[in-house]
Amino acid sequence: MEFWDLQAFVTVASERSFKRAGLKLGRTQPAISLAVRRLEEDVGGQLFHRKPSRSPELTEAGHTLLDYATRVLALREEAQRALDGLKDVRTGTLAIGADESFSALLWPVIECYRARHPDVRLEVRHVSPSHLAASLMAGEIALGVSDVPVCDSRFSSVVLSSEDVVLIAPPAHPLAGRRVAHCADLADQPFLAHDRAFPTVGWLTQLFDRLDTPFTLAMTLPSLHALRLAVQRGWGLTFLPRSCAADAIDAGLIGAIRLRERAPTRQSWLVRCNERQLAHAAQAFWNAPSGAVEAR
Repeated sequence: MEFWDLQAFVTVASERSFKRAGLKLGRTQPAISLAVRRLEEDVGGQLFHRKPSRSPELTEAGHTLLDYATRVLALREEAQRALDGLKDVRTGTLAIGADESFSALLWPVIECYRARHPDVRLEVRHVSPSHLAASLMAGEIALGVSDVPVCDSRFSSVVLSSEDVVLIAPPAHPLAGRRVAHCADLADQPFLAHDRAFPTVGWLTQLFDRLDTPFTLAMTLPSLHALRLAVQRGWGLTFLPRSCAADAIDAGLIGAIRLRERAPTRQSWLVRCNERQLAHAAQAFWNAPSGAVEAR
């Protein structure tokens, strides 16, 4: 069965006339009749009762085929729209995988992207760092966010963000109101950390070792949001990216401690699979951060 023959059949059924179907589709009546006859040969029976001076009426086979033909043509149109979306940055769907800890880092890029491409539907999906590469390879997501560049020739990475980390404490903590604190002032303070190893924890451990100051890791938690809530409850101190802490600091829910020793910045990376071609919508998002940094 050909799409054109199905379209001719559905139009005749809708218009209840071979002539009107031809006019609607821009074809001659004989061309419409030929298309319907081809379908009748395929199904092995008549699709219309044809009587002189009367409108064609669907046979039982015609009624059965009409339902399927309508759905097939609708799916064909939907598929064509989706394929057109791959060629046009203005439309389509873009799936991005990110761990909960990194989703907020996408907001500045998303805000800029949506202003330029408002008709692209964005899907930010939860993908753990351990599954990011597999999800990219399988095409489940077009782009992913990672805290490290992926050292694999099958992938490319571009810096998405680079920001300071902030040492935060409960607002009533004695150090929260000081202009500047020294790491030695943090001796014996309970520290909270993400359950994945972030560079700040390693930097702090090495710094405390050099200062011969005890470092107490009291608890690990699964997300940056959980760390912030734990600090608000007074369970300890922690480092957070500034973007994850600014609102709570401004609201007085947590206090920021400025250290004399500058903490390392925290980078996040946008990752793509080189073995899969990016649709135009994904390519535009990939290019968004590259105005400020070079792809790696």
